Amino acid sequence: MSGTPFRGTGALVNVITVDRENVADFENWYAFEHFLDRVDLPGFIRGRRYVGADVGETKSVPVFSIYETETVDTLTGETYLAALDRPTPWTKRAFPYFTSNVRSVCRLVASVGVGTSATIVVVELRPDSDEVEPTIVHLEAILDGLVSQYRILAGSVLVLDPVATSAKDSTAEGRVAAASAGELAPAVPPARWYVVLDVHASLDIARAAADLEHVLDVGPWAVRSATLYTLVSERLSA
Repeated sequence: MSGTPFRGTGALVNVITVDRENVADFENWYAFEHFLDRVDLPGFIRGRRYVGADVGETKSVPVFSIYETETVDTLTGETYLAALDRPTPWTKRAFPYFTSNVRSVCRLVASVGVGTSATIVVVELRPDSDEVEPTIVHLEAILDGLVSQYRILAGSVLVLDPVATSAKDSTAEGRVAAASAGELAPAVPPARWYVVLDVHASLDIARAAADLEHVLDVGPWAVRSATLYTLVSERLSA
């Protein structure tokens, strides 16, 4: 079974943590200002925003967002960078809420499946080799198998573009983000891959997701993390 549930060939991925005490204002900013402003920019197709499924009463709340764009060039183009040069007062207030923030501009290299789900497992990989194509082929075969076994609705593979990611650094919003992050700002690594698995389950979702968290444990890569998220909101471009 194959298809392209992912829209476009570019993506902006944000992996964020926010202290619980700041979540309310962060959520309001993201839902009623930031999310709308970003998805309605030219070249953006869809935005999805998730929260960690197992947050319980933890102090830090994990947040995952993914914006699908026509190409990676959307995220280095004049229109997008001009928007980053105009951070709103609410944006400036919200950025210090981030206790961690890993932002990645990525290229879509594989996408198979039949649809999307409100529950996803996001696996971050670091390949053992610089040989990109064999890794893509290996991952795509695994994802095709998971769809054929009715274990996922879809799977997509995203690869970090370090140059495109760094385009934000010279903008006003980039400077605000850097100042707010201080020592928390991570250096862009030479390789970062995300595999997004759309969980197929209506009952016992936690068990289905837990099974998927380890499905990529064996392969020519190191698994850096595997996190279960649930959908908060989705927006299509206007």
